[in-house]
Amino acid sequence: MTYAPYNSHVQRFFTQYQSLTFEQVHSDWLPQLGKKAGLALDVGAGSGCD
Repeated sequence: MTYAPYNSHVQRFFTQYQSLTFEQVHSDWLPQLGKKAGLALDVGAGSGCD
């Protein structure tokens, strides 16, 4: 596996991801959260926009 394609397009991928809302990115699993408040683990992955 190579990271070369990612590395050569990193700015485009970052800009594209940042242009999406939280709901757009996580719409597949967001309904699983329910309405009850709780705790979450932040694993420190990604750009920090979530």
